Formats: sequence, C-alpha cells, structure tokens
Amino acid sequence: MAAGIIGALTAAPAVIEGITNIIGRFIPDPGQQAQAAIEMQKLVADREAAVAQSAAEIAKAQAETNTAEAQNPSLFVGGWRSFVSWGCGVGLISTSPSCSRS
Repeated sequence: MAAGIIGALTAAPAVIEGITNIIGRFIPDPGQQAQAAIEMQKLVADREAAVAQSAAEIAKAQAETNTAEAQNPSLFVGGWRSFVSWGCGVGLISTSPSCSRS
C-alpha cells in the first residue's frame, strides 16, 4: 500500500506535465491554458494531500491496533509477535552455514 502511495506522489509531476500538454492542444489562448493548468495542479495537490492524510490515518489505526494487541494479557493475543520473532531468529540461525553440518 505504501509503495502505491509513494508511486502516486512521485508520478504527479509527470501527470501534471501530460495534462498541461493536453490542455495546450485544446485551448489555444495562453492565458486560458495557464488558468486551466493552475486548476489541474490544485486538483492534483488536493488529491495528494487526501492520499497522504488517508495513509496517516491508516498508520495511526494500525499503531492503535498493535498497542491494543501488545497490552492484551492473553499469551495468544499479545505474545504472537515475540513467538514469531523468536521462531524466525531460530530459523535463521539453524540455516546459517556455520550451523549446518557438511
């Protein structure tokens, strides 16, 4: 999800340039072209702000969920992260070349 958001934000200048080129083909007056380009830039900027705000809200909600899970007294709810991390650590150690038997 974050990659899509970052990709959308980095693609915005190319989108604005493409839209400006299209506007130039359909609106012959340079003043009207500039006004239309400014309006399109405002729309893109508003969209970028909405996407960034949405991503921040999602991250905040995930952080709240993580906090609630970590504070749960049940080992099955609050302890799964430590279980997975220990399991991954043991798995990495057991598959390392220094631990394998040749």
